[in-house]
Amino acid sequence: MPRIKLFSMKRISQLKIFLFFGTVLLLVPILVQADMSSSTYRIYADVISIGSGYSEDSTYSINTTGGESLAGQMSSSTYQINGGFQYVDLDSSISLTVSPASVDLGELSTSAVIEGTITTYITTASNAGYTLAITNVSGSTITAVSDGAVSAGSEEYGLALSGTNRAFSNDRSVISQTLASSNTATTDEQLDLTFKASISSATLVGSYTQTITLTATANL
Repeated sequence: MPRIKLFSMKRISQLKIFLFFGTVLLLVPILVQADMSSSTYRIYADVISIGSGYSEDSTYSINTTGGESLAGQMSSSTYQINGGFQYVDLDSSISLTVSPASVDLGELSTSAVIEGTITTYITTASNAGYTLAITNVSGSTITAVSDGAVSAGSEEYGLALSGTNRAFSNDRSVISQTLASSNTATTDEQLDLTFKASISSATLVGSYTQTITLTATANL
């Protein structure tokens, strides 16, 4: 419930933003030429070999194939080749770090745009990259920006991005949307989320709070 505060000779509005974040791990290997699928199944890799099998006990498990002439790892200073059926099941893990987990824009102003920045770092082993998105927004805020820029003296609230793979370069409203994406594996790729707000003389006095969920997904 908004908390109404009365001040003499000026209007003060406050906005607090809280973030929830998580990752979606897709344990699906990269596509290969042998990929076969229909509406009911998918075979992402196959092999013609002289033998194969699966064994396990209480302490280990092992998958085996035999007879592949080019199996193994080859590398130099500029490349690495993982050859053979057993290398197909590559790691598609992903991690998302957010700092800080919340931002308080404090008292908003009619003469300046107030900003607060949250930084995200994404690491994924998926060769198809990742997608970072806002997947849920709740709470109450002032009027969302609609002209591409939050301006002093206008009642506007929005989000700007800074990073190599950002999805947009102007100020956007804070809604469910893609923020960044990549088509390659990444390590600690940084994306800055800058929340901006300004009020006009007609903005209602009050306290505003918004909760945002960020989700990072490893691409197939």
